[in-house]
Amino acid sequence: MTITIDRSTVARFGPAVVNTGFTILSSASPAHFDAFSYILAFDREVWLLLFMFLAVLSLLMAVREGLRTPSRRCPRRHVHMSQRLLLAVWLVAVVVLTNSFASLLKSNRAVNNFRPEVDSIEDIAERPHLTPITTSGTYYETFDKNSKSEAVKKVWALSRRRNSVLPMPEAFSDATLTQVVSRRAVLMANLDSLLLHMANYCERRNVRTFILGRQPIEETQLGYAFSKRLPEPYFRRIFTRFRWIMESGLMTKWLDEGTGNWRSCIQSMDTSVHSLSVDDVLPFFLIWAVWCAFACCAFLGELACARTEHRQSREMRLTAKLVTQKSGHASHEMIPHVQGECRYLVVPLFWDRFVGSKHCCIA
Repeated sequence: MTITIDRSTVARFGPAVVNTGFTILSSASPAHFDAFSYILAFDREVWLLLFMFLAVLSLLMAVREGLRTPSRRCPRRHVHMSQRLLLAVWLVAVVVLTNSFASLLKSNRAVNNFRPEVDSIEDIAERPHLTPITTSGTYYETFDKNSKSEAVKKVWALSRRRNSVLPMPEAFSDATLTQVVSRRAVLMANLDSLLLHMANYCERRNVRTFILGRQPIEETQLGYAFSKRLPEPYFRRIFTRFRWIMESGLMTKWLDEGTGNWRSCIQSMDTSVHSLSVDDVLPFFLIWAVWCAFACCAFLGELACARTEHRQSREMRLTAKLVTQKSGHASHEMIPHVQGECRYLVVPLFWDRFVGSKHCCIA
């Protein structure tokens, strides 16, 4: 607790005997493999350029198809060198991006860089939706008055505004730790107290999602308070025994045993590599299904647009049939001309394949 004027009138404070960290206790969702996160392997600008390049490629091929002469609109497919170059550049871009994506996937699976949402006091200041909770009646209640950090002042101001400077029993209660688990609040206190109450809470609730901040807010020195009625020589003898306990390592051992099995409450941050399960790769199949749905929509659109052309082709075949019935043979000069469209005739085209005619379309 803080050395105040009121407390100094009834208590004597001894020298510091142990250092402890003023640490942040938070929670995070269990770590899992998220395939959608690998879409972020490339920046937003890269994806935008990729789709722009695809749109330009489609536009250039459509323009080249529109400029083709009507006499060459026949069943034989003509592929120009310009179209081949465009497709080659597109395929090279896809191959490069695919290799980069695969390399990032392998590296991220080999090394799992898990970073909690809250790891320092700056992280709390950047997330106003979190309620910072600290203990009242201690040194930490007025910690911001002597701090030069803007993040500390902002967090403590938010804590006072939300009345989250709580007495110690309430600060370490199950209700407070439940808020921490639900990621609605963070608890700031000395490390030993956090470990003790966190371990007890884990045993009762079976929660394994706690995160201890790796960047302590401050290293705090702890000492002991004695009654002023205690004689000075007796006080010195007690303090000497405390120093023996600290230097022998018994204090560290007792603190570790007294905090319980707190390590089982901390979320694992290991970097081991595991095989991907069906649940892990399911988002990949979902992305593939979405693109298949887009392709089906495009296919249905092409069918809808082709109905008009099919109807005109059927009218041309009926016209050719009537002309054939009247004259006894199908003449290209007798068939009406349709500007800009390629209309195939069943009987003449079948006959031209045997006679070797190169005119397979109406122009």
